[in-house]
Amino acid sequence: MNYEEMKTQIQSEAALCLEEICRLNDDIADHPELSGEEFRTSEKIVEYLRSREFDVEYPFNNMGTAFRATYGKNNHHRKIALLAEYDALPEIGHACGHSAICSISILAALALKKLQDQLDADIHIIGTPAEETYGGKCIMVEDGVFDQYDFAILVHPNNFSASGANLLALDSAIYDFYGKASHGAAAPWEGINALNAARLLFDSVDMFRQHVKPDVRIHGIINHGGVAANIVPDYAQVSMYTRASDRHYLNEITKKVDTMAECAAMMTGCTYKKTVPDKPFDNLKSNPAVEAVISDTFTELEVPTTCTDTLFGSSDIGNVSFRCPAFHPVLKVCDAPIHTAEFAAIMKSDALHDAIRTGALLISYTIAKIFSNPALYEEMLAQFK
Repeated sequence: MNYEEMKTQIQSEAALCLEEICRLNDDIADHPELSGEEFRTSEKIVEYLRSREFDVEYPFNNMGTAFRATYGKNNHHRKIALLAEYDALPEIGHACGHSAICSISILAALALKKLQDQLDADIHIIGTPAEETYGGKCIMVEDGVFDQYDFAILVHPNNFSASGANLLALDSAIYDFYGKASHGAAAPWEGINALNAARLLFDSVDMFRQHVKPDVRIHGIINHGGVAANIVPDYAQVSMYTRASDRHYLNEITKKVDTMAECAAMMTGCTYKKTVPDKPFDNLKSNPAVEAVISDTFTELEVPTTCTDTLFGSSDIGNVSFRCPAFHPVLKVCDAPIHTAEFAAIMKSDALHDAIRTGALLISYTIAKIFSNPALYEEMLAQFK
C-alpha cells in the first residue's frame, strides 16, 4: 500500500468517527477538571476507547487518572505514542485546549489502527494527566515508560500553526522566609521582616534580568506577605518560575536565583527554605527531519504556518523528547490567545471540530510518511541520537 492509498484509508476511518469524537470533546470541555483530578474525564475517555475495542490499562503507571490504550495484538516491531492531555485550568477551564489535544490524538489512533501491519508499528494512546502542574509525562519518563517508543506526538491548539514549538525548559520553586513578629509601631526594632526578604528577592531578580540571554523568563508571585499592616511579617512565601531554551543554561539561572534567595534572607536576618513543588520540564529536543515532514503535511492540508522560533511556554513533552523522538506541532483554531476565557469559549465550536479533524490528519499523514519510508525513519533516529 502506497502513501496515497494509506491517505484514503486514513480519511475514511477519520470520517467514520469524527462526529462521536467531537461529542466526546464537547463533554470534556463542559466538565473541566484540574490537574491530577481528571477522574470523570479519564473514565469517559477510557469508556469510549474500550467501546472501540482498545485494550486499556487504567489506572496506568500508578497514576489514578493516567491510561494506556492499545489496539490489536500489540506485536509489531515499532511503537508509537499518541499523547493525550486533558487537565484544565482553574476558573477558565480548557483555555489551553487540552480537550482538543486528547480528541485529536484519539481520532488519529482510530484513523491509523488498521494500518498497524502496513507500518509495522503499534499505535498506543497514552493519557498523561497534570500537564499544567507537576507534569504526568515527567513521572512516566522517570519510570521508563517512553524508553520503548520510537515516536511520540500531540497537536496543541493555539492562535497560530507551526510544525514545532519552541518549548522552554522550566524550574519551579517556592521560597519560604522566616522572621520575627513584633508591633509595627510600638517595637518595630524587635521584628525581623520576612516580607523584606521576599521583596529583596524580587528586586534581585529584576536587576538580574539585563544579564541573561533573551530567551530567559523569570516570573513569580508573593503567596503570603503578612497578616496585618501593624505587625512586622514573620513569614513570607514566594513562588518563582525560571525558564530558558536550554536545560543546561537554565540550571545556571536557577542556581543564581537560589543564591539571591539565600542572600535576601541573610541581609534581612531571616532564615529561609526552598521547596520544589513540580517536576522540572525540559526543553523540546529538535528533530529537523520530522519537523520538515510535519511542515510539508501542513502544506498538504492547506494550513498556513508561521516560524517555529516563537516562544510557546513550557510542557512536560520536553522530557519525553530526550527519551524518544517527540513532537509538538501547533494548530490554529482561533485568533484568541491561549489561557484566556475567549480561547476556552472556542472549545465546542464548529471551528474547533474542524481542527480536530485537521489535527488528526496531520498526525496520521506524518506517521504514515515516516514509518513507510525506511530512509526517513533512520534519519529521524540518527538525528535523535
